[in-house]
Amino acid sequence: MRARMLLLGSLACLLIAPAIARPEDAKTAKKAPALVVRLRSLDGLIADSSYLAAQVGKEEEAKQAVEMLKERIGNKGLDGIDVKKPIGGYVFAGPNGTDSYGAFMVPVKDEELVLKILGNHGFKAEKSKDGLYSIKDERIKVPVFFRFANGYAYIAPLSEAGLAKSKLLAPAEALPEGDTALFSASIRIDQVPDNIKEIGLAQLGLRMADIREQHAERGTPAQKELIDKTSKEANAQVKALVNDGRELAIRVDVDQKKADLALTVSFDAKTGSKLADEIAALGKFQSLFAGLAGKDSALSLLISYALPERVQKSLGPVVDEAIKSVVEKAQDETHKQIAEKLFRALAPSLKAGEIDAAIDLRGPSANKHYTLVGGIKLRSGEEVEKTLKELITNLPQEVRDMVKIDAEKAGAVNIHRIEFDRFLDDNARSIFGNGSAFIAVRANAILWSVGENGLAAIKSALAAQPGPAGMLRFDLAMANVGLLSAKEQPAAAKAAEEAFGKTPGQDKIQVSVTGGAAIKTEIHVKTSVLKFIALILEARQNR
Repeated sequence: MRARMLLLGSLACLLIAPAIARPEDAKTAKKAPALVVRLRSLDGLIADSSYLAAQVGKEEEAKQAVEMLKERIGNKGLDGIDVKKPIGGYVFAGPNGTDSYGAFMVPVKDEELVLKILGNHGFKAEKSKDGLYSIKDERIKVPVFFRFANGYAYIAPLSEAGLAKSKLLAPAEALPEGDTALFSASIRIDQVPDNIKEIGLAQLGLRMADIREQHAERGTPAQKELIDKTSKEANAQVKALVNDGRELAIRVDVDQKKADLALTVSFDAKTGSKLADEIAALGKFQSLFAGLAGKDSALSLLISYALPERVQKSLGPVVDEAIKSVVEKAQDETHKQIAEKLFRALAPSLKAGEIDAAIDLRGPSANKHYTLVGGIKLRSGEEVEKTLKELITNLPQEVRDMVKIDAEKAGAVNIHRIEFDRFLDDNARSIFGNGSAFIAVRANAILWSVGENGLAAIKSALAAQPGPAGMLRFDLAMANVGLLSAKEQPAAAKAAEEAFGKTPGQDKIQVSVTGGAAIKTEIHVKTSVLKFIALILEARQNR
């Protein structure tokens, strides 16, 4: 069941999954717009755009763009617009799609001045008895209708059907106060008519059938079955997303105080649906490596993923075929025996169809070196370690001399040491400092480390406790990683100092995908990172 839910998470992310889930109100669900788009007020847009432009050294260009806008509109062109209120639009879905209606909303401070400005630009607005305006001009090809109400101009091209007074959406419903997003958009999937959903799903079903047919004559019987089961499961999951999905949305935030640029994408399901329960369960998943990342992490990545149960059952035969193929291609009988023993020990983990893995690059240290530590979840870890030890004893003496079995211990877990310093080139030695690697295998995982502080790193990784981690977590510290490319990017150190200064955390890029009330994807970039990238690009151009 958890495997199926994890695939749902991945599919939702590929769909660019929206806004944080809210309790569904049966009384108002049918009245909700299917699409809402929102922009900050004009003042807010200019302030955020200017701030971002300043981060990349384009502040002057941003000022010129604002002045050009004012010049194009006219000296008092913005006087008729309320620059303190948000801008937006909405669409209500009709039963047949073609009978949908909506409006784009522009906040207005002076209606007469807006009409005058339009007239000054040659756009004559004709007013009907009930206050509806229309503009028909060859320059814009299609008729445009608008109405003043609620402090806004409601604008719609082609048809005035959605501009009847009874159909206008109140600003508070489309553009709630206190929402400071630079941009946001949401699609209420539950408001899309069922017949339109059915047409889309039918087309998807035909496409998935084509894919299965294209692979019908390829591969072994086991591979064909795996492809067939995978495509059918993907089709079923998409159907669940469409039929039981509630809202799909995206928002972009600029937080000048925290110097943070954020993209948030999330997806939630109808209250009480099976899909909602599965999404909620995603938030409870525990990763073995949730605490792996160190305090001095330069880069860390954690992935938790599992195939659906029905697909897992078809994976086993494919794994067996792959193992047989690798063994048969071995150079001699000795290598065949080694390969067969190793893969047979790993087979339960490979057939499980799930991955819980993490890596963490730490540093630089005082010596400007890095340490890499990582781990992968295993099934039958004891059997894997037993097989590895057996294989090592049968290796050539020269290789055995590089390995020290049970060199260290962390609690009840043995740590093995591998010395490969003589194989390091100057570049690798400048990064890791030495060629010492450590491996530890416990019942549920294999962990490893390499680099200057490898032993301490693997011990801390073994001591880390499982915890909630979501389906994906990625963290990058640009200043710390910058030293790795010092030779290729000699300007990196200077650019990092100028962009990030000595304030910790200003060089971060963070990505996460989590479950719970909604499947949520978040990307956070410190705005100083934009400045760092701009400085690097400028240095390249000036070479």
